[in-house]
Amino acid sequence: MATRSPRQARSADKLDALRAAAGRLLIDQGPEAVTYRGVAVAAGLSPGSASYYFENRDELYAAAVEAAEEQRTAAAQARAESLDTQPRTADEVARLLIEVTYAPHVADDVVTLRLEPMLAAQRNERLRPTMAASRPRLLEALATVLTRSGHRSPGADDLDLLVQVIDAGLMYAWARGSEHVIDDATKTVARILTLIDQERQVDQERQAG
Repeated sequence: MATRSPRQARSADKLDALRAAAGRLLIDQGPEAVTYRGVAVAAGLSPGSASYYFENRDELYAAAVEAAEEQRTAAAQARAESLDTQPRTADEVARLLIEVTYAPHVADDVVTLRLEPMLAAQRNERLRPTMAASRPRLLEALATVLTRSGHRSPGADDLDLLVQVIDAGLMYAWARGSEHVIDDATKTVARILTLIDQERQVDQERQAG
């Protein structure tokens, strides 16, 4: 196996630092923060260094999206795995599902800061594969939240539908001008979870009868 020279190793380390910084900026501050200078400074490198590794802004932003999704799914899985196994209320589970979906942190500006840029990335032909590749890990984390909260984990299609409900709940609360987007979306998701549990109970009673 070929051994990298010290110069090659330093170059690879700088690229990794730039990618990680770009991902953090995208998550914390949104797309407008992903600039050559901003990414380089956030990575602790000279202001002009990012332009050496990324030919244009599209390449830089693509790297930011990829890194942000890696960071999001890693944080989502870590958050889910940190949960104890115990019964939780629908509101508690709903809040956890939102927190995990938008890991590593979520606030009431989640629609403009996180959701809208993610939807834009899904519409972008170049970025769509990156978003699709991260989906299974996210769904796995959501399944862990459900099973550790006393719920039976649904299949992948139903988990994906649950993410759509989370996104819709956040978008609807934001569109109504709510000052408490997370709280309002939590109520929406909790209601859906309650309806699912009620339907499942009816099916079980029907099968038992």
